[in-house]
Amino acid sequence: MALKIQIKNSTTTKVIPDAAVDQGELAYSFVTADSDGGERLGIGNAAGGVDIIGGKYFTDMLDHPEGTVKPSSVIITDANSKIDILKVDDLTLDASQISNTSGDITISPAGNLSVNSNKITNVTDPASAQDAATKNYIDTKVIATASGDTNPSGTGQIVTGENIFIKGGQGINTQRVDLAGGPQITVSLDSAQNNNFTELTVDNIKLDGQTVGTTSGNLILDPATIGDNSGTVVVAGNLQVDGTTTTLNSTTLTIDDKNIVLASGAENAAAADGAGITIDGADATMLYTQSTDTFNFNKKIVAPNLDITGTLVATTLTGVYSGFDSDFTAKSTSDLSEGSTNLYFTDARARAAISATNVSGDGSVAYDNSTGVLSYTGPSAAETRAHFSATGDITYSAATGQFSLDVETVYTKANFDSDLGLANTGQLPEGSNLYYTDERVDDRVAALLSAAEGLDASYNDGTGVLTLSAENASDTNKGVAAFDSVDFVVTSGQVEIRTIDCGTY
Repeated sequence: MALKIQIKNSTTTKVIPDAAVDQGELAYSFVTADSDGGERLGIGNAAGGVDIIGGKYFTDMLDHPEGTVKPSSVIITDANSKIDILKVDDLTLDASQISNTSGDITISPAGNLSVNSNKITNVTDPASAQDAATKNYIDTKVIATASGDTNPSGTGQIVTGENIFIKGGQGINTQRVDLAGGPQITVSLDSAQNNNFTELTVDNIKLDGQTVGTTSGNLILDPATIGDNSGTVVVAGNLQVDGTTTTLNSTTLTIDDKNIVLASGAENAAAADGAGITIDGADATMLYTQSTDTFNFNKKIVAPNLDITGTLVATTLTGVYSGFDSDFTAKSTSDLSEGSTNLYFTDARARAAISATNVSGDGSVAYDNSTGVLSYTGPSAAETRAHFSATGDITYSAATGQFSLDVETVYTKANFDSDLGLANTGQLPEGSNLYYTDERVDDRVAALLSAAEGLDASYNDGTGVLTLSAENASDTNKGVAAFDSVDFVVTSGQVEIRTIDCGTY
């Protein structure tokens, strides 16, 4: 029999209604897809709604190769995260070209516009104050007039066809150079003159005597390349920093000096109190303490070896002292002072600690503490015989230690067999091997029974009845289960599912 399971579905409703789908139940809309929710597959959620998880509407949008844009489909980039074309309103991005099908292209950044290419071509001449200008426009444009010291017309203005002259001063040269794009005027210092400035200011940088400073802000030394924290600033002589804080943001610090001086200029140990090294982030310190005249570490010290010339005072010391064995073998108990409780061993002390006492019984024990010898004397024959006695057919002589038996009353196998024939199990005491009884068998079988997965066992001691029963199956318990004939077909123990149709909504 073929297996066929159908989920809830509809050919008339575009949007799957929340009320028609239970939590974890599937539903599908076969209505032609559009923005109203056709051709969607949904599953009921815990909030009583429906989560859309797929459907033909979405898979139809994936019917094209990667990197190729298709109308009414999703965009799928290729292995290089690229697509072949992109259209946004009237703009089209295709290969290396951006085009507009209806007018101009306006680029309006929030900040500066940077074009990382060799050049921008086909730019028209500017028409307003905010338009860009090309090199040709600047080269051929007559710039607005500017004031000069003198010119042929005497007006102090630059006029087309006239020259401009800039008067120099002591140690200053001026020169006009006629270039293809127009005249260029240069101003330079005369190397033959003694160009001594008492003060020179360039922007915020001020040179005055032996001082290089700023009129405002920080003084930054930025060697090439400027702006990327590269290059090297070299100080050929000594370097002295008189500020209160010196910050090094570099990741590697190399110092040729073999000795680093801390608390330089301290008059005495009290002035150097607290000097040392602090490791930020680890809260680790190595500081000098004047009151104890010691270096104090707030972290553990790990070293392969520790040599101490003076006295070692430690609250906790973890490690191995390799010289202990050699030091220990060089000593004897004569070098060790005697305490008040654990005394040295001596023969006299050991012998004095031992004594002997006859508490009871035969024989005797004696102890000589001068020699340390224990002596034991065993029981005598008289003492041993005194512990035996006899009654009935057996007699005993304590003087000789002999037992006597009346031969007329010797108990033979024949006597035993005849006596056993007159007895029964009711007269015999019960030992570890118990007699057989029905009750004992029933109790033993009941004790051996235990419930199995999906199976229960019980025993009624009063009636002697043993009952085995099967449990009903559930989602957490194995057991027997019944299959209704509407949804299942059971043949010779084989279960098949009939067609399951969850209906429409």
